[in-house]
Amino acid sequence: MKNFKLVLVATAVTFFSFTSKAQNQNDDTPVKRPRWYSEKGYWVVESTLQSPENATVYFYTNANQLIYSEKVTGTVLITRKHRVLMKLKRAT
Repeated sequence: MKNFKLVLVATAVTFFSFTSKAQNQNDDTPVKRPRWYSEKGYWVVESTLQSPENATVYFYTNANQLIYSEKVTGTVLITRKHRVLMKLKRAT
C-alpha cells in the first residue's frame, strides 16, 4: 500500500510539473478583441431587479479609478445587446 501511494504521488508531481511548463510558454499572437472593447477604460452597470429601468453606470480608467457616474432612468440597459455595448464604448 505504501508503494502504491508513493507511485501515485510521484505520478501526480510529474503530471503537474509538465502542465505548469506548458502554461509558462509565451504566445505573442495578438488578441482579437470585440469591437465594443475600449482601450481607455471600462464601465460597470448597476441596477436592481425591482427597478431595472433605473440604472447607474460607473466609468473607470484602466487603472481602476472612477472617472464619473451617470444615472440612466426610464430605460432598461441590456448589456448583451451590441447596440448598447457600442453606446457605452462611445461614452467611455
